[in-house]
Amino acid sequence: DTWAAESHGIGTSSVSVGNIHGSCPQCLLVYVHGTSEEANEWVAQQDWIDLQTNSWGASTAYRERLYAGSNTDLQREAVDRGQQIFFSAGNGQANAFVAPNTTLMSSQEGPDWIVTVGAIHPNNDSTYSGHGKPADIASIGSGYPSATGGGPSVTAEGNFSGTSKSTPVIAGLFGQALYQVRT
Repeated sequence: DTWAAESHGIGTSSVSVGNIHGSCPQCLLVYVHGTSEEANEWVAQQDWIDLQTNSWGASTAYRERLYAGSNTDLQREAVDRGQQIFFSAGNGQANAFVAPNTTLMSSQEGPDWIVTVGAIHPNNDSTYSGHGKPADIASIGSGYPSATGGGPSVTAEGNFSGTSKSTPVIAGLFGQALYQVRT
């Protein structure tokens, strides 16, 4: 149920643009419903969208993060045009924060024009284990509230963790910086 207040998409996107805890409350959020590749391709074709943030895996069994069939030519064109693409670095095999993802050959996290975001634990400043490709940048991976947390309503009491949390925080900070430069 991707539209529910408890969904992964609502929880992650709320830390980018949320009015309570988001890093860019001035930004406009466009939530795209569909498969990851359909959503990425649609967003990459929109010249009015400045950035996209992606916090999902390419596998349902385990998170190998190998080539997922992304249209890398379209991604590159979007970045060359000025749209920034952020992808979570991943939390390791089986999402267990232990064995790294194999992302070197990933069409989502492998290309150099995509910003790969890692996660840092806020209590001891250590990085979460499990990133495949070295992360380009990192942000806090837990202890940062999101919109979810109250069943069918938005309560701002949710607590996402890992790179699904850190990626939209970085995307929101990028959006905030872009907003400030433009104003």
